[in-house]
Amino acid sequence: MRAIKHKPLVAVALLIVLLVTAAAAFVFDLVDFEDQRPDLYNPGREALIEAEWQLRQSVPHGPSENDPSDLTAQQVYDILDELEKARDAEPAHRERIGRIRARVAMLQQVDREVHASTLRRTELYDSIVSEIDELLSQYTQGNLGQQPTEPRN
Repeated sequence: MRAIKHKPLVAVALLIVLLVTAAAAFVFDLVDFEDQRPDLYNPGREALIEAEWQLRQSVPHGPSENDPSDLTAQQVYDILDELEKARDAEPAHRERIGRIRARVAMLQQVDREVHASTLRRTELYDSIVSEIDELLSQYTQGNLGQQPTEPRN
């Protein structure tokens, strides 16, 4: 007899547990806790991480193998090599190329000095660029037979 009296009480307890579980599931669904967690696989976030990584890679973290001024000098040397190998290069042009090479070496020396004058470096760079421009214009305009002008210092 006692077991019969407890059956309705157990049924009510199970019904209460079921209702509480359903209510909790409904509340969790409304709150949607998943949206509050960070989305680790978001494509926008991935793009930002990639951009940050690339930025960090582009910023030097100490002395690098290739100093930008050395790269510039190497590029000038490469241009001069091409001009010197040109089939229409005359001895006068080769002399000017030799003078430009010497001035590029001077430019590299100025870059190496700790207290190099910014003004002197700019003057050397401008004179080298103008000399190269004049020499290139002679190659492109076909004025190879004309006497070259003296370099401006």
